[in-house]
Amino acid sequence: MRSWRLPAMIALPAALAAAVLGAPALEPSVTSTEPVGALVESERQPGVSPDDPVTWFCPGVVGDHQITLANIGDEERIATVRVADATATETVKRHIVSAGSIRSVAINELGVEAGPSATIESDGPGLVATHEMIDEGGPSRANCSQTTGTQWVVPGGDTSDGANDNIVFYNPFPADAVVEVEFVTQSGTRPDNAEVLVRGRRTARLSTILEVPLERVVSVDATVVSGQVVGQRVARTSRERTGLSITSISEGPALQWAFPVHAPTGSSERYLIFNPNEADASVDVDILYDDIVPGDRGDDNSDGADNQRIQVEPFQIDLLGRSVEELDLGAVLEDRLPRDRPHTVVVRSVTDQPVVVDQVIGGVDGIGLSVGPGQPMAATEWIHTVTDPTTQLMVQNPGSESVEVRFVGADTSADWHDTTIELRPRTRQVVELDGLAGSQIVWVEADGPIISAEGTRSINDEGDTSRISSRPGLPVAGTTSAIPS
Repeated sequence: MRSWRLPAMIALPAALAAAVLGAPALEPSVTSTEPVGALVESERQPGVSPDDPVTWFCPGVVGDHQITLANIGDEERIATVRVADATATETVKRHIVSAGSIRSVAINELGVEAGPSATIESDGPGLVATHEMIDEGGPSRANCSQTTGTQWVVPGGDTSDGANDNIVFYNPFPADAVVEVEFVTQSGTRPDNAEVLVRGRRTARLSTILEVPLERVVSVDATVVSGQVVGQRVARTSRERTGLSITSISEGPALQWAFPVHAPTGSSERYLIFNPNEADASVDVDILYDDIVPGDRGDDNSDGADNQRIQVEPFQIDLLGRSVEELDLGAVLEDRLPRDRPHTVVVRSVTDQPVVVDQVIGGVDGIGLSVGPGQPMAATEWIHTVTDPTTQLMVQNPGSESVEVRFVGADTSADWHDTTIELRPRTRQVVELDGLAGSQIVWVEADGPIISAEGTRSINDEGDTSRISSRPGLPVAGTTSAIPS
């Protein structure tokens, strides 16, 4: 593990992250019809680089849209936030982000019409951008994108019983882009495709309920035939606003997908698996339980003298070419295995055909929705920008070797700061960030490949879950690898 950043993180006072939230924005603001800086179409780079400047793209959502700017470096940065209205007129605002700190920017307070997307540039390396939408159900969070792309895939859309998905396409470049969209349901590929024109430096939205109404499962396969865009999904599982989630969209298929976050007790947990290839595919869905039950010593799966880990044979699912299948975890487990015990899931293609997989977690009547793709890669270093004191970090080891995992935060007084845990093979641990002092950056470092994610639950005045929000961590460039078997 690299340790070059640790002294800078330890030197930060605990109140720094909270103090910077009130720092004034640099003036003046700029309104322009021409791009202030030339954007360069980005190539795919797995992971976040602490050493290179990065441009971030945050597709717009309608509502209380907050962008979080985190400086993971040890020097102050100036972040330039650009948003454009329906005429491509840009409003530009600059913000100081101190070393090791987090700052929030309210996009809907910049005086631009509802739902603008944003491009964030920095005067140097170390800036990370995430965003969230906040309504009466609580926040829903997603990572912004470092790259534009030419393919965006949603395996598990839903237009049944008032549910809907808004697919957001953001074009940060001056030239127009054209996106061709195919829809695949459980009865096959729909003959009526859609074509979306995304004007330069503007945002376009596609409502799936208008294209494919009354379908429980709708896969969206979007190909950019001209230009490049950034994709995002805003999902609602019911007419209730509390059944809402924003999430990044997969940029293409992969051979493996890991899901460190599981559904809370009483919630549903489904996996939607889309095969975008013409050839057939088969996948194994592996359920890995965290906890242990009484058993005999000496078994290969034993853990201590009197305990034995629960182990489940993977479920195999066959998919025809250009098809989608649904796995309802509660339905397949039924009374045979403990559904509500903490667990993680890994989906692996057992053929050479890559797939795309979504996890859908939902409570009663769609309240508490969390939707999103898994993580197609492992890494030894992860970054989390934590803005909610109820956040839990979930670290998953899908491999066959134990790893040591270390947690480092700006708040050196927290019990979890600079702690190390052993993460045994094919297990996960949940880390409570007790005593979190305001918003802050958390580093997760391991001596072997792991997956790290975060989850929060918002509780309403009646004590019920009003929002489940999960988000993968940001892997650090140069530390990524394939998910171990």
